[in-house]
Amino acid sequence: ALLVVHGVLHLLRYDHAEPADAARMRRREQELLASFRADDASRREPDEPSTT
Repeated sequence: ALLVVHGVLHLLRYDHAEPADAARMRRREQELLASFRADDASRREPDEPSTT
């Protein structure tokens, strides 16, 4: 999942050439990955609705 998120962020013009840019990109990666885990369909009961 990290590589997919990382690649999509590059498509959205995020970069990590400079330390500040790398920190910004890393924060966004972590936010997105956390949101995926928070609504992980594999951890819900079959009839339980999504939280998003």
